[in-house]
Amino acid sequence: MIDMSGDIDEEGWEYALNFHNSSWHGCYQPFRSFVRRRRWIRLRCKKGVKDNSTPSIPARSHVNSDAKTDDFEELWQNVKTSRLDREKLKLIDDYINDHNDINNFYDRLNDLVNIFDHQENSKKFLEESICYLIFFIYVLLQIY
Repeated sequence: MIDMSGDIDEEGWEYALNFHNSSWHGCYQPFRSFVRRRRWIRLRCKKGVKDNSTPSIPARSHVNSDAKTDDFEELWQNVKTSRLDREKLKLIDDYINDHNDINNFYDRLNDLVNIFDHQENSKKFLEESICYLIFFIYVLLQIY
């Protein structure tokens, strides 16, 4: 679907002197319109739905990110079925904060890092994991 808002011509095109120009205008003018662009709007719809007349936004993951996870395998299944990285991060963060046994967590650290869709979220996860590990070691040293 073409974005028909703003200063555009009747077909949705904007014109400018070059692509890096910030002054785009909606009418073609010789010697001022060497490039053109058209903005598109992408409408989301659920996979498998053939009806294009009613586009919709996909539902959130079916995993309840507020639910408490009892064991690591349950956490792993919830993280794998989560669609959004922020839900994955929240599930993992809640697990770390609620459990003192982190052996399974650090044994599967490589799998957890690779499950994120975006590299920035993988970095964020690693930073939080390292901070938690340092804190955990500090606490252990204080006890002994």
